[in-house]
Amino acid sequence: MRSTPSHHSTCKRPAGKCLDLCRLLVGLLIGLPYHALCQPANSYVPISVEASSSGTGVHHKKITDFCAGRVESSHRELAFVRAGRYGEARPGLERAIAVAEQTKSTDTAALGCLITAIGFVDIELGRPQEAADWYRRALQLAPLPDDLQALLTNNLANAYLDSLQLDRAEETARRAIRLYERAFGTASSELVFPQLLLASVYARRGEYAVAEPVYRRVLHSSERSWGASSYEATHAANVLASLYLAQGRHELARELFARALVGLRTPTVGTKDEVAVVQAALAATCAAGGRLREAEVYVQQALAAVQELGEESRLMPEILDRTVIALFYLKQYERAWQVFDRATRLIEVHQGSEAHMVRFDAYSRLARAVKDKLWAKQIEARRKAFNSKG
Repeated sequence: MRSTPSHHSTCKRPAGKCLDLCRLLVGLLIGLPYHALCQPANSYVPISVEASSSGTGVHHKKITDFCAGRVESSHRELAFVRAGRYGEARPGLERAIAVAEQTKSTDTAALGCLITAIGFVDIELGRPQEAADWYRRALQLAPLPDDLQALLTNNLANAYLDSLQLDRAEETARRAIRLYERAFGTASSELVFPQLLLASVYARRGEYAVAEPVYRRVLHSSERSWGASSYEATHAANVLASLYLAQGRHELARELFARALVGLRTPTVGTKDEVAVVQAALAATCAAGGRLREAEVYVQQALAAVQELGEESRLMPEILDRTVIALFYLKQYERAWQVFDRATRLIEVHQGSEAHMVRFDAYSRLARAVKDKLWAKQIEARRKAFNSKG
């Protein structure tokens, strides 16, 4: 990242197919921002570089650690959040917020913490606009400690990013950076969170030359402050790997995804679905870069995780679509379609029909780019079947 990213980087594939394939596959591969996939053939596809269940906001461990000492009455719900049991956590958090507001028995900092937690739960449940409503509500409380105000503003920016309100996300992320500097100091390692979020806004827009040096600085700072196997460093490696993959720099992407996988496998750092996302990313990266045997190993690991996790994880569509890309490169078309159809069912639940249809468009462009008439025909059949249901 010290150098400006090349918009003409190539993968080791026959000329002609390569560039469009890299663009299209990466758009489908990273984070599923399907609205952004239908770009002209000579432009790079904006990607989501959040790549993990916590996005670019403060990780749930940090949220619950931050709030646990301030909200004595809701340790059970915060424990559910920490364990990823969001459906169980949400009703209890809503009740606690309602009681606190009615009785005014909770100070504003504790109430802000409860709202922070429920906003995070809504992010994890795929409801970023609802999360933004919660965060705005919390920011209206007064007085709020500087650190909590910074955290809430950062998470509000993350909710805007997840709901694809990029201008609002950028403005709010910049405000979060100023608040973090005031709360923690201009040299604080905590600044990596709003900085990473701001860079992710640039990446979503396809402004890789702006995002890349920020990601590299964040990775270096995270490793120095928390260690190479920390969640912070793991997440930074993951998003930088995604950026490299978007540029067709497969070996650099593979190296960083592998580092992220080691970190996520560290006890208490990553969740099982986060591990599976990176395994599927490694499968697709290796397959796109010609490391087919290695790709097959990661495909098997990702599919084994899918079996273990079931379909409750919000990350499941992302895991499945990354695996589809790997299987496509491996020319295992029958398996690819089985996984594709499973992802299709889940994406309607997690992302809605609009995202669903743009995903079909992206895969159709992929079929045209590689001149695969059978793939194109099967995509159109699936599109028609989906439309007929609506």
